[in-house]
Amino acid sequence: MDHICQTMEKGRGGLRKIAQRTAKIRKRFDGDTQKVRSNLIFQLQALFEMAQEQALASSGRKGKRQQEWARIAAYISQILANIARGFDNAKVSAELEELEKLIHEQRGKENKRA
Repeated sequence: MDHICQTMEKGRGGLRKIAQRTAKIRKRFDGDTQKVRSNLIFQLQALFEMAQEQALASSGRKGKRQQEWARIAAYISQILANIARGFDNAKVSAELEELEKLIHEQRGKENKRA
């Protein structure tokens, strides 16, 4: 997991990587219970660390950008908590879709700032 975080790009590149990884997670999500669940948790933990690192890296920058990254990290954390409580395939799929929407919104904001 550390190697994923170490290879992460800063700024817009980091957001692009999170968007790509989230899309891959959704595509691979097929409801294969425990195997998918443990793999999903592992991958989401890596995404959480990436978003958290972006929030910390943007602390010296505009406060709004830091809040947006913190929001993404918090949402990933909520998904992880839901998966830990119980594994409802439809709910997890819907949450991953919502995460993708959040990331796409953030990408749009980042592109407008650039």
